Amino acid sequence: MSEDDRSRSGNVISLFGGARPPTLSPAAPARAELRRVAQAPQTEDPRQDLGRRTLGKGTAQLGRRGSSVMYNLATGMAASAVNLGKLQSLLEGVICELEMPELSERWDDEVRGALQDAVLEWVQRVDAFELEVHDSGVSISLQTQDDYGFYQYGFDVFPGRPADG
Repeated sequence: MSEDDRSRSGNVISLFGGARPPTLSPAAPARAELRRVAQAPQTEDPRQDLGRRTLGKGTAQLGRRGSSVMYNLATGMAASAVNLGKLQSLLEGVICELEMPELSERWDDEVRGALQDAVLEWVQRVDAFELEVHDSGVSISLQTQDDYGFYQYGFDVFPGRPADG
């Protein structure tokens, strides 16, 4: 008797005239793209005049990766006049191609940073903010400041909504 230890299923040469092609594993699903927000327009808020003079170019805030970033005093929405509907649409545009499970999976590595970068570009003089993922989306809390005071905002953004424009 033969000492052949190959399985019979691997012996298809005699049945079909050639070796069985290797089995291909199913391709991994494509990762949804995180979109970039449009560049924030230049905006000179007169309510930041004292801040511009005292903060100048040398004052920084703590960035998302532990490094310092400059206060935004020149682009996007004034600290006292954040258009929450527009900001919500901009941030939802970043995550519009994601489903909630993928958003949660990529939160620490990519999504949080992309949303944070958009907030810091589009809102002037953010003093504090918090981004918190929950079961159906992301809760965002902001505190901004200008020469006249502090302002607090809060809203949610949801993945999978169509991007505006």
